[in-house]
Amino acid sequence: MGRAMMIGGVFLLARGPRALADWYRRHLGWELGYISDEDTYYIELYYRERERPEQPQHLVYAIMPGDPGEPGR
Repeated sequence: MGRAMMIGGVFLLARGPRALADWYRRHLGWELGYISDEDTYYIELYYRERERPEQPQHLVYAIMPGDPGEPGR
C-alpha cells in the first residue's frame, strides 16, 4: 500500500462562504484572501515536517460557494 506524500489543499463548499470565512477569522485568527469573481476565500498555511524541518511545506485552505449536502451523508 502506498502512502500520501503531501496534502496540497483543503477545499470546502459553503452556502455562505463569507460567513464561514468570518468564523475562521474570529475563532482562529485567519485572515483569508478573497477572489471576487469566484466568491472564494482562501489562505495558504505553511508548516515543516518533523522528518524534514529544513524543507518548508504549504497547503491551500479554500472556502467556495456551493451546496455541501446534508450533514452525515
